[in-house]
Amino acid sequence: MKRGGFLFAAYVALCMTAACNADVTLRLFEQGSADDASSEAGGDDSSEPCQKLGVEVCNGGDDDCNGVIDEGCKYTVGWRAQPDGVFLGHAPGGVAFTERCPDGSVLTGMRVNFGQWLNQVSAVCNQIGLTDANVDGAVNFSLALGPRFNRPLFPAVSEDPTNRMYELSCPEGLVASALEGETDNQPARHIIAVGIRCARPIVSMQAADTVFDLDRSQERAVGPVGCTTCSATPTYDFEAFIPPKQVAKRLFGATSLSVDRVGFGTNVPTVTSR
Repeated sequence: MKRGGFLFAAYVALCMTAACNADVTLRLFEQGSADDASSEAGGDDSSEPCQKLGVEVCNGGDDDCNGVIDEGCKYTVGWRAQPDGVFLGHAPGGVAFTERCPDGSVLTGMRVNFGQWLNQVSAVCNQIGLTDANVDGAVNFSLALGPRFNRPLFPAVSEDPTNRMYELSCPEGLVASALEGETDNQPARHIIAVGIRCARPIVSMQAADTVFDLDRSQERAVGPVGCTTCSATPTYDFEAFIPPKQVAKRLFGATSLSVDRVGFGTNVPTVTSR
């Protein structure tokens, strides 16, 4: 699926030295698409085989898979994984999975397959690219939101004949900011509805760090979508928002014959000089 290009900007203060008053320009655009055929599901370590996202850009990842991260860049992005937080669904049981967006990309949606309940789930990610420029003595950054790609479905197959796929993708220029959903009243707590919220990413100065954050002033809801056999309009009994100074970068949870539980994993991305 190919979506049209877009461009917008957000400005925040960034000081690269003790005496400066620099402006940060955050620009986002999207172009093209790429599907990921890999079936790997790792945590936020570097053990997962490299996934080629395109030409090398400055984002803390090895986009061209040549073994060198951010070659030729003056600034880079560090991705510091945070512990898994709250989740939607049933706590015990199932086979645990973690499906991460590779370093250099962020979570911008989900693919979900619903039948009687949530049967399958996968992450939707977008590559990013950080560039810098010096304008009138101030350091300006632009952050490009590049190709979109899908991660594999968990579990890989479903035997539910009512299974139907839905795309929960953030509008252009936005990234995932919250997971919402509903479970049934049974002890198993099957997931019967899912939605996400999306917000504009920004760059902000936090103490000594320059980090990505989320501007929730115009947050957008995507969904809900729910079980194909349900007659009632889905309502939410679960909300989990991305904490300040963090971005969503992975799905985590567990599966059996369906998805037992699912949550958004986060990272703290920091911009540093090389």
